[in-house]
Amino acid sequence: MQNLQALDITSVVAIGSIRLDDADGKFLTEKLKLHQDNWPRRSLTRLGFREVDEVRHHVELEIEVQRSTDPQSARLTLAVHTFPRSERLRASTRRRQEDEMDDISNILSDFRGVQLQSLLHAHINWRFPPDSRRPIINLPMMTTQDPNLPFSEISGIRMKKRDKGLTTVTIDLMENRTLSVVLMFPLTGLEITESLLDEAISLGSKIIADYLTVTENSTKGQE
Repeated sequence: MQNLQALDITSVVAIGSIRLDDADGKFLTEKLKLHQDNWPRRSLTRLGFREVDEVRHHVELEIEVQRSTDPQSARLTLAVHTFPRSERLRASTRRRQEDEMDDISNILSDFRGVQLQSLLHAHINWRFPPDSRRPIINLPMMTTQDPNLPFSEISGIRMKKRDKGLTTVTIDLMENRTLSVVLMFPLTGLEITESLLDEAISLGSKIIADYLTVTENSTKGQE
């Protein structure tokens, strides 16, 4: 798992559905029962902890059967986000979440080699330091002093692209000139493994490179 803080990323989520009624889905169901006795009656949920380069990360895995769907499927969510050291975490809580992180790794290893039919997409949130990136569309787009309008400026924009699924890029210039970027895009051709989120980050970073320019302020900070 990568250090999200070093990438200016606050969170990554892969979410979608996996089919359970075919041979591979039934095989996975039997595997998941080994991790939770009452699966699939109750959703399988784990919250793990992992420290990467002294940065604290929460990792969440949830698999919940969607009983009303035909064919039968399960909703899968795999997410990671950073949290500050100022947020208290008891030693006992940390140990439990580290154990659950091991369980998450073991559960995802059960997916390896299983040819699941899945429909997944990813959400990635970046927070770039002030003036370190410049969007392809200047922000704020508009400022006004008109008292008759309900706003004083337009500082964000959402862009869409439809190509083998919907990709959206939302860019917002914050008050301190921090640039918030939210990307949603389909995940196709990727297996569900422990490296899924790292692969999503790699793909997502290539996508937003067409929407942002690295400024001199950013390159100087990296010297």
